[in-house]
Amino acid sequence: DGTLTTTDNSIEFDPNVMRQYNQSQIQASLTKSATKHNYKAGFIYDAQTGLESYQFTPQSQLALDALANIYQLGESSIPTNPFLPKGVTPTGSIDALNNPVVTLAGPGETFPTVYVNKSGYYGAAYVQDTWQESSRFTVNYGARYDAFHQGQHSASNQGYTNSTTLTTGELSPRVNTAYSLGRATVARVSYDKLFTQPPLAQGAIVGYSIKPETWDQYETSVEKQIGSTQTTKIDYYYKNIHNQDDTGILIPFTQIGALTTLNYQYASVHGLELSYDLTPRNNVGTSAFVAYSYSVARPGGLNEVGGPAPIVNDHTQYDTLTTGVTYTWLSKAYISSTLYFGSGEASSALTSVGPVGPDGGGILQDGHTIPRAQVDVRVASSPRALGFAGLQLDVVNLFNSLAVDNFNSGFSGTRFQQARTLLLTTSAKF
Repeated sequence: DGTLTTTDNSIEFDPNVMRQYNQSQIQASLTKSATKHNYKAGFIYDAQTGLESYQFTPQSQLALDALANIYQLGESSIPTNPFLPKGVTPTGSIDALNNPVVTLAGPGETFPTVYVNKSGYYGAAYVQDTWQESSRFTVNYGARYDAFHQGQHSASNQGYTNSTTLTTGELSPRVNTAYSLGRATVARVSYDKLFTQPPLAQGAIVGYSIKPETWDQYETSVEKQIGSTQTTKIDYYYKNIHNQDDTGILIPFTQIGALTTLNYQYASVHGLELSYDLTPRNNVGTSAFVAYSYSVARPGGLNEVGGPAPIVNDHTQYDTLTTGVTYTWLSKAYISSTLYFGSGEASSALTSVGPVGPDGGGILQDGHTIPRAQVDVRVASSPRALGFAGLQLDVVNLFNSLAVDNFNSGFSGTRFQQARTLLLTTSAKF
């Protein structure tokens, strides 16, 4: 009926996106072994250049509003949206995606092409020692220095221009210990400071340099071997993150493969992992595994354009369970089944009142999600069942669950769980 709803006015674009980047890398390491020590030192240098170009031509009013409000996440100091022609005027109304409605200066407007040139480097040097203090205690310790530089120049064929540079470095110590508590039982405790450089291409907001993500990670675990065929493990970790890099869709509520990275001031992640593995002798008989994990991520502070961090982002995992069992015959033919259950990984549907934007808008119940489950089956004949070849049948999503993974998500668009799929494969040795 012409109203600005997602039913009657789809958010579609005619996009023209190009990304090209180059890296040249040199690295070296030196290892020296002593009686109880294993020393290692090394370095890496990675020169980087990138070129990107973007042009988005909206095919509806909703799409125009979304394009006009890419950078309106709380920051009012951005004077120009480089993806828009001149003469865009707000009307004072709000559309179905909570974007301000805008109008163009006239019909037939040509939308600009935006070019982004990047160049810089990543370099690191490290030293470490693995010291076997005794038959029961081993410690790995060392330090790493990471350096990152990136210059970015942005321009459009309609007059927009902007340049930024970023140079930063970080010294990262680390200590990892393992102690034997008794027969076939090992306890591990570790502290690591880590550094991750931001994406080279298709990852920056035009006109802004993304800071590298750094974090302090604390981890402890206990692993026990039961006999020669079974292993159990419990692991807990905590990450204290600075400048968390979170990459999502450049234009929220679309499925265009143009991404952007938001840089939250800080975040924390708590996680627990439990696992059990059964491996038969000589790989004949019944094998099985169970792996359960629970983790919660909480970003905080502001992003680089001044907007607040969301309540949740796709680093949150909540409950994930994978389990499977396989029976293998002497001929190496086997049958197996696996179960996957997830309630909070990136592909689960967030519980919300509507589309979920990068600012977390629309989320209910503190970001809890709609769980999904998938059962898969695999049957394989002997590798020589046909004389020199074997067959393998995979049944993916056995019970044909068609759950909605994401609906209008600001992180990853709309996606559905893949329907039941049959895959028949033959393999042979010559």
